[in-house]
Amino acid sequence: MPKRHNFFQDLILSIHQQLALSCTVTESDMLRDSRTGQLREVDIVIRTIVSGYELIISIECTDKNRPATVEWVEQICSKHTDLPTKKLVLVSKSGFTQAAISKAISLGAEPASLEEAKQVDWTNYVGRYSKLFFASINAVSIVVPVSKSFLPDSFKDGIPMKTKVLDPTGRFRATAEEVLNAALSKQQIFDATIGKMDKDNGGGWVVFLGMKQGVRIILPDKSEYEINGLNLMIVANPLVVSFDLEKASFRDTQVAYGVSQTKYGEYLLTVLEKEKGKPSSQIRIRRPWGEIQTYNLDKDVEEEYRQASDEDMRAIISGIAKMDITNST
Repeated sequence: MPKRHNFFQDLILSIHQQLALSCTVTESDMLRDSRTGQLREVDIVIRTIVSGYELIISIECTDKNRPATVEWVEQICSKHTDLPTKKLVLVSKSGFTQAAISKAISLGAEPASLEEAKQVDWTNYVGRYSKLFFASINAVSIVVPVSKSFLPDSFKDGIPMKTKVLDPTGRFRATAEEVLNAALSKQQIFDATIGKMDKDNGGGWVVFLGMKQGVRIILPDKSEYEINGLNLMIVANPLVVSFDLEKASFRDTQVAYGVSQTKYGEYLLTVLEKEKGKPSSQIRIRRPWGEIQTYNLDKDVEEEYRQASDEDMRAIISGIAKMDITNST
């Protein structure tokens, strides 16, 4: 059974993922009831370690078009009585009745809501832009080994990205994914691939990397093969997504957010700003088949995409990469 979700919950999740810093934030998480032993689903769970002890903060959301009531507050608080929740936050899209606020506080829960954006002059984005554009490349990449000796036919469809590449001395240098990212980061290859997309509106091409004699790969199943090259096969299409921004305020944070539907899935953009703090932004993509991808746009690229160092690439590559960007894969 797929985990339940809705747009408002996704938005609140995105906000907390950016605010949580070193904590782990999980959507639709399951917590065990200490009395019944059953697992109960919680909209958002934040886990952190304090002095060696796990602290669990649970967040429950409601997107009703009317203020949350005493009955809803009582129902949720009762649910968490026997769950390992140390702090319960109740978030309502339409606020709370005054009685519901009083009831939540009396039961030890914290009521919160997404309010109208405050009029401030210190923001860089929130309230200053009504539309933002996100440009990306939707790419599918596979790494295909080339060898004069025997290789399984299944390799024609690519090898796992976690496959290890060893230099002629047997020293591990990088994974297949790190080799791929390192090659694509080179200005010559990058310029050529971007140029092809501009000219042909996307398409497929191959980057061939010749390997030094004795270079081997080790697959996740521990099988080893000697190779003399790697074909980096890429199919990519440029994509520009536009977002009509709405603005709001969540506690002491100014929020701008927008959603855009594309054939590649639903894109949610969230921008957070605090006074005297660095803005943060996140793209959350819910694919048509249910997969969710999250990208924190303010992070350094190397945090998201690890790549082999120049030293490691020199240890395995026999020469300059040869590119065939005219033939579609």
